[in-house]
Amino acid sequence: MEDDQRLKKLEEAKSRFLTGMSNAIQGSMKEVLKHSDLIKKTGLSTRQIDYMDTICLNAHKLSWIVNDILDFCRLELGKVDLQTIGFNIEYLINDIFRKAIEHTKSQPVDTYIDIDKDVPRDLIGDPTRLRQVLVNLLSNAFKFTSEGEVGIIIHKGSLPGSHTDDEIPLRIIVKDSGVGVSRDRHETIFEFHGRENPSKSWEYGGTGLGLSICKLIVESMGGSIDLNSEEGMGSEFILTLP
Repeated sequence: MEDDQRLKKLEEAKSRFLTGMSNAIQGSMKEVLKHSDLIKKTGLSTRQIDYMDTICLNAHKLSWIVNDILDFCRLELGKVDLQTIGFNIEYLINDIFRKAIEHTKSQPVDTYIDIDKDVPRDLIGDPTRLRQVLVNLLSNAFKFTSEGEVGIIIHKGSLPGSHTDDEIPLRIIVKDSGVGVSRDRHETIFEFHGRENPSKSWEYGGTGLGLSICKLIVESMGGSIDLNSEEGMGSEFILTLP
């Protein structure tokens, strides 16, 4: 009992520390970005503007890294509450895709959305967290697909155990024709830096925490996430959610 109490206090202290550090770093990053924008308006040369753009880009990256670390720790500690609100799944998917495509205009990649007719458009759940998962998976799909196609497929699925009549198990597949994932990496792909070469996450612009966060969010929703992929044959990340 005493060990459990000590562990609980340690986890709470860790959570407070991470939150405090995150707020401090985010505050500093906002100041860096604000003053970088002000400097860019002072008649700089083209080279100086390029330097400032690099500073801003890396400040944004650092903010994303801090957010990923904090999110990961909160989810592991079970400190994140889920929303239960109404949302339109078709609108959500189209909005996510539109914003993702805006960042990949230079890539010769075809895109598609395929939502079965029998999938209800109006659902109840946590659209913010679902958006976070899908943005992460779509971002990865575009990063590792230099040509071919990226798409989202949604249809009714199935979940183990008993469920109420109001619960509709959804199967959401984020599919790409990119580099794929070798079989020997499937078991560790959702672990932090579970990739064969962790440095690849930095090469493609990421912390290596994204898939771990997706797994924790999906499981907190009562669902599961799986991978169907072979090296050189593209990937399918499959979400099953109530």
